[in-house]
Amino acid sequence: MCSKNLKALVARATGSIKVTERKRFMKAVCEIRQSIKRGERYEIQQKYGTFGILHGKQAACGIAYKNFQDCTMPDDIAVAIDPKKTIDKYQVCKSSFPKCPIGCGRFLHFTDRPYAGLITEAPQWATVGSLQGKLGVPEPQFMFKAHAYCNQMGLREMAELYSAATG
Repeated sequence: MCSKNLKALVARATGSIKVTERKRFMKAVCEIRQSIKRGERYEIQQKYGTFGILHGKQAACGIAYKNFQDCTMPDDIAVAIDPKKTIDKYQVCKSSFPKCPIGCGRFLHFTDRPYAGLITEAPQWATVGSLQGKLGVPEPQFMFKAHAYCNQMGLREMAELYSAATG
């Protein structure tokens, strides 16, 4: 799509999706929800969202650091941006998309450092991988400010789309 200079896709629906076998569908939904709740990463994702996979990505050489110059962040940066430190310190409340089985969303209020006064939702992994990692920024609060700015500009999914497109 990039070679065609395609900037966006737009879809418009005229009706709702009809489920032919409603009981069977709802049974499958319940089974999937229970499977998610039994997963080994459920608790960490519930508490920190996909942001909580930082240490696993770091250990597996799965971070495109400085635009793919390396596959891990320097350990001091990974420690500095540890989600546990940031979320535990600045979390104001939890939030979630309706019917999400994990409910990993949260709002943060920064009271110190360079972005004191910033109130924003916590980003998911795409922001860390696409902005913090690829740009190589060591400031722990940078990704939150960048995420908030993208939201304000109507570019909320841009980091996620960029991350998906570039690996």
